[in-house]
Order: sequence, then structure tokens, then C-alpha cells
Amino acid sequence: MVYESSLDAVKQLILVGENSNYVSWISDEDSMLMNGINYCLVEITCSSGAKFAIHAYGEEALSLHCEVKKLMRTNH
Repeated sequence: MVYESSLDAVKQLILVGENSNYVSWISDEDSMLMNGINYCLVEITCSSGAKFAIHAYGEEALSLHCEVKKLMRTNH
């Protein structure tokens, strides 16, 4: 499946599970690669036990981290 962005992928994976899929891990807000580029990793765990890793870099990483944190607060 093709997603428009990393945030779209996270939202779709969570919606597919009808509240049984969840964000099981997210990297720190200030994570950076050795070359100084921002990096974000979000892990989604499904009710089946399957896990998906969504990666983002640069400005998209900052946006993904912020939006996923908001999503996590509203879902708990």
C-alpha cells in the first residue's frame, strides 16, 4: 500500500485496527542521524502481534513526532 506521508501511514495503520492497533514506541523528539538530519521512528503494534516501523527524516520527522504525540494523547 502507498501512503501520502509517514503520518498518513501511522493514521491508516491505527484506523485499520479499530482501536486495537496502537503506537508502541516512538523515538525521542530530538533524534538525529550522524549527519545532523532529524529522524523519527514510530512503531505500530497490531492486535495480531504484527509490528510496523514508520521512518521519517528532516522536517517530516519533526512533524511526525509532534502529530503522533498528539494522537497518542487523544487515544488514551
